[in-house]
Amino acid sequence: MANLQFNERNPWNPFEPTKRDIDRSETLGKKSQVAVGLLGILISPIISAIYLNRAANSLKIAGYTFALVIVISLGASDEDEAFSMGLGAGFIGNIVIMSEQFMAVSSARKRQPVEKKTVT
Repeated sequence: MANLQFNERNPWNPFEPTKRDIDRSETLGKKSQVAVGLLGILISPIISAIYLNRAANSLKIAGYTFALVIVISLGASDEDEAFSMGLGAGFIGNIVIMSEQFMAVSSARKRQPVEKKTVT
């Protein structure tokens, strides 16, 4: 039977928040999701990582994308095909980085304690 209380973090999973992300939940939760998305789409996912002051998970995804591009390039029949497939894989990698950063802000907001509003 599976142990449902198993909470050990996998350091290879880029979609799990790091210990630093959990410690900085309040700071990350205050960041604008719109700004993260616009910086990632208009400029670069690297700029949105700088805005969030976090890069560990983005670098994991970039490494996985780089490894995938190498594997795809080895299987291509010619250089032009390898280049076009590499561009496609890189584009998908950028989308994954942007979505991970967007999810990091939303999950940081969920981790914040709920403030009780008092009626006066």
